[in-house]
Amino acid sequence: MKKIAILLVALMSLGMISGTVMAADTKAADTAKAGMETIKGKITSIDTTKNVIVLKEMKTKVEKTITVDPKVIATLKVGDAVKIESKTGSNVADSVKVVPPKKK
Repeated sequence: MKKIAILLVALMSLGMISGTVMAADTKAADTAKAGMETIKGKITSIDTTKNVIVLKEMKTKVEKTITVDPKVIATLKVGDAVKIESKTGSNVADSVKVVPPKKK
Protein backbone atom coordinates (compact mmCIF):
# COMPACT_ATOMS: atom_id res chain seq x y z
CA MET A 1 0.00 0.00 0.00
CA LYS A 2 2.90 2.37 0.79
CA LYS A 3 4.41 1.74 -2.63
CA ILE A 4 1.15 2.75 -4.34
CA ALA A 5 0.92 5.91 -2.23
CA ILE A 6 4.55 6.83 -3.04
CA LEU A 7 3.93 6.16 -6.73
CA LEU A 8 0.81 8.36 -6.72
CA VAL A 9 2.67 11.20 -4.99
CA ALA A 10 5.52 10.90 -7.49
CA LEU A 11 3.14 10.98 -10.45
CA MET A 12 1.29 13.99 -9.06
CA SER A 13 4.59 15.83 -8.51
CA LEU A 14 5.68 15.05 -12.05
CA GLY A 15 2.35 16.30 -13.38
CA MET A 16 2.68 19.59 -11.50
CA ILE A 17 6.26 20.10 -12.70
CA SER A 18 5.39 19.40 -16.35
CA GLY A 19 2.38 21.74 -16.12
CA THR A 20 4.63 24.51 -14.83
CA VAL A 21 7.14 23.94 -17.64
CA MET A 22 4.38 24.00 -20.26
CA ALA A 23 2.97 27.22 -18.82
CA ALA A 24 6.45 28.79 -18.93
CA ASP A 25 6.86 27.77 -22.60
CA THR A 26 3.49 29.36 -23.47
CA LYS A 27 4.41 32.54 -21.63
CA ALA A 28 7.76 32.73 -23.47
CA ALA A 29 5.97 32.37 -26.81
CA ASP A 30 3.51 35.13 -25.86
CA THR A 31 6.39 37.39 -24.83
CA ALA A 32 8.14 36.75 -28.14
CA LYS A 33 5.01 37.86 -30.01
CA ALA A 34 4.49 40.88 -27.75
CA GLY A 35 5.07 44.04 -29.70
CA MET A 36 3.90 42.42 -32.94
CA GLU A 37 0.59 42.83 -34.73
CA THR A 38 -1.16 40.91 -37.46
CA ILE A 39 -3.01 42.76 -40.20
CA LYS A 40 -5.34 40.89 -42.52
CA GLY A 41 -6.73 42.57 -45.57
CA LYS A 42 -7.08 42.82 -49.33
CA ILE A 43 -4.57 44.71 -51.46
CA THR A 44 -6.20 47.70 -53.17
CA SER A 45 -3.09 49.19 -54.79
CA ILE A 46 0.63 48.56 -55.25
CA ASP A 47 3.37 51.15 -55.78
CA THR A 48 6.57 49.34 -56.80
CA THR A 49 8.59 52.58 -57.00
CA LYS A 50 7.99 53.29 -53.29
CA ASN A 51 7.68 49.59 -52.30
CA VAL A 52 4.33 50.14 -50.62
CA ILE A 53 0.97 48.46 -50.78
CA VAL A 54 -2.38 49.81 -49.70
CA LEU A 55 -4.70 47.28 -48.19
CA LYS A 56 -8.19 47.41 -46.81
CA GLU A 57 -8.32 45.74 -43.41
CA MET A 58 -10.83 42.90 -43.18
CA LYS A 59 -12.30 43.80 -39.78
CA THR A 60 -12.21 47.59 -39.70
CA LYS A 61 -12.42 48.27 -43.47
CA VAL A 62 -9.75 50.94 -42.91
CA GLU A 63 -7.11 51.39 -45.61
CA LYS A 64 -3.49 51.08 -44.47
CA THR A 65 -0.28 51.79 -46.35
CA ILE A 66 2.43 49.22 -45.63
CA THR A 67 6.06 49.21 -46.80
CA VAL A 68 7.04 45.81 -48.19
CA ASP A 69 10.36 44.27 -49.23
CA PRO A 70 10.92 44.74 -53.01
CA LYS A 71 11.35 40.98 -53.56
CA VAL A 72 8.03 40.32 -51.84
CA ILE A 73 6.13 43.14 -53.51
CA ALA A 74 7.03 41.67 -56.91
CA THR A 75 5.01 38.54 -56.02
CA LEU A 76 1.86 40.42 -54.98
CA LYS A 77 -1.05 41.65 -57.05
CA VAL A 78 -4.07 43.88 -56.47
CA GLY A 79 -6.93 41.85 -55.02
CA ASP A 80 -4.72 39.42 -53.09
CA ALA A 81 -5.85 38.69 -49.54
CA VAL A 82 -2.80 38.93 -47.27
CA LYS A 83 -1.75 38.39 -43.67
CA ILE A 84 0.98 40.80 -42.59
CA GLU A 85 3.09 40.65 -39.44
CA SER A 86 4.72 43.89 -38.30
CA LYS A 87 5.92 45.57 -35.15
CA THR A 88 3.08 47.28 -33.31
CA GLY A 89 2.66 50.82 -34.61
CA SER A 90 4.97 50.24 -37.58
CA ASN A 91 3.97 50.43 -41.22
CA VAL A 92 6.84 48.14 -42.33
CA ALA A 93 5.94 44.50 -42.99
CA ASP A 94 8.15 41.90 -41.31
CA SER A 95 6.36 39.12 -43.18
CA VAL A 96 3.66 38.95 -45.84
CA LYS A 97 1.67 35.82 -46.63
CA VAL A 98 -0.92 35.56 -49.39
CA VAL A 99 -4.04 33.89 -48.01
CA PRO A 100 -5.63 31.55 -50.56
CA PRO A 101 -9.34 32.10 -51.16
CA LYS A 102 -11.69 29.84 -49.25
CA LYS A 103 -13.24 27.05 -51.29
CA LYS A 104 -17.02 26.95 -51.37
